[in-house]
Amino acid sequence: MPFDGLALAAVCGELAPLLVGGRIERIHQPERLAIIIQVRNQGRKFRLLLTAEAHAARMHLTESAFTNPLALPVFCSVLRKHLDGGRIVSLEQPGYERIARLVVEGRNEIGFLGRRELVAEFMGKHSNIILVDGDSGLILDGIKRYNHAVSRHREVLPGVPYQAPPNDKVNPSMLDVDEFISLITGEPMHLKLFEALQKRLEGLSLPVAREIVHRSNLDLDTRLEFCGLYELRRTWETLQAVYRDVSGGAPRTVISYNPLGKPVDFAPVELTHLAGSRSDTGSPNEIVNRFYTQRVEQDKLETARNNLNSVIVRSRKKLERKASAAKDTLRNAPKADLYRMFGEILTANLYQIKDAAGQVTLENFYTGEPVTIEMDLRLTPAQNAQAYFKRYNKQKTAVARAEHEAELLAAELQYLDELETTIQIADSLSDLEEIRAEMVAEDYLRDPVQKPRRVTETASEPRRFTTPDGQTVLVGRNNRQNDIVTFRLAGETDVWLHARGVPGAHVILRTGGQAPDDTALEFAAGLAAFFSRSRQTDKVAVDYTLRRFVKKPKGTRPGFVVYSNEKTIQVAPVSP
Repeated sequence: MPFDGLALAAVCGELAPLLVGGRIERIHQPERLAIIIQVRNQGRKFRLLLTAEAHAARMHLTESAFTNPLALPVFCSVLRKHLDGGRIVSLEQPGYERIARLVVEGRNEIGFLGRRELVAEFMGKHSNIILVDGDSGLILDGIKRYNHAVSRHREVLPGVPYQAPPNDKVNPSMLDVDEFISLITGEPMHLKLFEALQKRLEGLSLPVAREIVHRSNLDLDTRLEFCGLYELRRTWETLQAVYRDVSGGAPRTVISYNPLGKPVDFAPVELTHLAGSRSDTGSPNEIVNRFYTQRVEQDKLETARNNLNSVIVRSRKKLERKASAAKDTLRNAPKADLYRMFGEILTANLYQIKDAAGQVTLENFYTGEPVTIEMDLRLTPAQNAQAYFKRYNKQKTAVARAEHEAELLAAELQYLDELETTIQIADSLSDLEEIRAEMVAEDYLRDPVQKPRRVTETASEPRRFTTPDGQTVLVGRNNRQNDIVTFRLAGETDVWLHARGVPGAHVILRTGGQAPDDTALEFAAGLAAFFSRSRQTDKVAVDYTLRRFVKKPKGTRPGFVVYSNEKTIQVAPVSP
């Protein structure tokens, strides 16, 4: 979801009464493309965040903590020189463009009163934050500097006159209905109506454009070629109502979430066309701050998840190559017996082998049929027999080693599957950090600072849920925690559950020594299904048994158990 002009209008409408008239106390640049301006106004402190990051360009108040770099960035130094101690005169947005101008008045180094404009442009990969001299219109500096070699439209360099980004869109508040219809019908007829709205009008992102079409009681896929005056007038009326709501103050700003709780979109209007999504409301600043905070955390979570998954993929490929080599050795196992037989036949017939030859045909006393045996001309018949026995022993040893290695590799591949599943179902950075610590301890990763050989404790608590009748259910977050949940926290008569035949979390239903009812058992089984690799399927087979029938073989990897006396129940995954 881009930070569109309507969202910016809502944020500016909320910010202006809070910031205008305030004094700038301090400016920080915690990240390469982000600045924080600390403002004091009406006895209160505000921290204004502006960022020009391509996928998260925005402006809003923040309470988040940021770490400042050791060396002061050049742009931050310029901002402090010109803006520290200045008074905010106005916060402006030209029309519904994605541009905000923070006008600051203050005295320069020789005591003369002057104005500076901090221009924030929120335009995806072209976003920028530019400090402009208010009197001359010359650029003092930009958080991104570039010349005509990078952009044919303009340069952002100190001393160059500031030019606003090119804009071919129209402010809808400046149009009447006939001008609106003329503007929209001037677009190619194959375009969908919401695409034409977003293309030609200031302030609209695609989600809000879709919402306007939806509120006009039109299908979202309606194309311009099927729009008559009736449809376009309805769209115009809806459009004006939406813009009035945003510009009139206190718009209903919302975040929409997908079924897994991931923030998908935010807008200064309720997105009613997103059927089945969950929404969260608040003031424009609250919502923008919350959306991007959650989005940044989600991005960090996915980055950490992908990093761990890449280690799993590399490790699996390495193990699969070893497993393939072991299988090749096992496929050659019958040759060992053939070498032994050749040695025995040669030994029994040494007296018959007179002439040196590349091969000899003798009777196979196991079958009574003739068999041809290759001979090494450099060796005597007896030495050839011993050579076959040596090959037999070598092959036999290799097969035994391959069988053992194949078992170990199969167990390790199963463990990687378990690790991969815990990575996929992790819902916080702390969960992934614990999984990473486990991978360091199990030699899949190297810790740049310290590499513990054995980790016996886990930092976080297991997930806890309550059944409809009040019983507690514990769910392990990772393999090490699965061991703790099963063997340290569970009682002997508690019920242990696990998705059958697939990697997943250990689940404990605490029973207090009483037999659980069907409702509690199905609830716990649903959680075991959800926290497993089969969480996306409609029905999952879940095994359950008393905890005392669950054992951990000595020397096995974290999370590995064997169990008996189990029963199986088919349940739908239960999303917490």
